[in-house]
Amino acid sequence: DPAMRTGTKKCILLLLAIIVLCFAVWLLWPHSFAEVTGIPERPEINLSGVVVGARVENGQPSFDTWDLQNCAAGSAEYEAVLSVLQASFYRQDPRNLLPGERTSVGNGKGYDSRSVLLIFVWGPAAEDCCSLAFSGTQMVVSRPNSRGFQVYHPIDPGFLDRLTAEVQTYGVKN
Repeated sequence: DPAMRTGTKKCILLLLAIIVLCFAVWLLWPHSFAEVTGIPERPEINLSGVVVGARVENGQPSFDTWDLQNCAAGSAEYEAVLSVLQASFYRQDPRNLLPGERTSVGNGKGYDSRSVLLIFVWGPAAEDCCSLAFSGTQMVVSRPNSRGFQVYHPIDPGFLDRLTAEVQTYGVKN
């Protein structure tokens, strides 16, 4: 029956449109720093971080690094870094939908030889931490009690510049 086929086609197209719309909403929906990382708000949290910048000088590869070691919650350096992280919102990456765990992630689009690595620790157990790696336009998260990495993208295009500046301001250049 041709009318039945037309109705079935419309139903399938409507279902596909709903799936595409749901995917777009999932992909574009902004998430807060707390939602993305699952870091608890506790007074005993410590933060360590490093900024790494690669460069070539006189034909030789070199790295500039700034270390930020063991900053306690409430300290000026901790609050400065946290304020940059909390001021931004983050979007999902399609790789987060893939089955299985991700054990490696590349530098991402817009990689400019800089990366920022941060780790938040709030207890003695291995699962009492969350590590974050920022490069290009992506943030790679290893959450507590999770397997593999999750990838997000800060919405603000100047995010990495501000985060790098805060870690460099309070860190020690090596």
